[in-house]
Amino acid sequence: MPLTHTMHVFVTPEEAVAIAKHPELAELTARLVGNQNDLTTHAASIEKARELYVTDEVEIDDRPLISEGGDPGRWVSAWVWVSDASLNA
Repeated sequence: MPLTHTMHVFVTPEEAVAIAKHPELAELTARLVGNQNDLTTHAASIEKARELYVTDEVEIDDRPLISEGGDPGRWVSAWVWVSDASLNA
């Protein structure tokens, strides 16, 4: 059975206005503006992800991508550090 995820991308009102200037992006813009409210909805999940996983080598953006799947919960995007030295190991 294929997994279904809903991806949330947070944009500022200013970003939404810039995107809206392109008529071909009107539907996408409407979806992105609607997702701005999701930042509040997912604030607890984002904060918990920071509490559990942020280190010197793992960071979470102010407006991370959120992906909801079929299980109760969600994925919160994070950045992981890969040093140049580790590439040669």
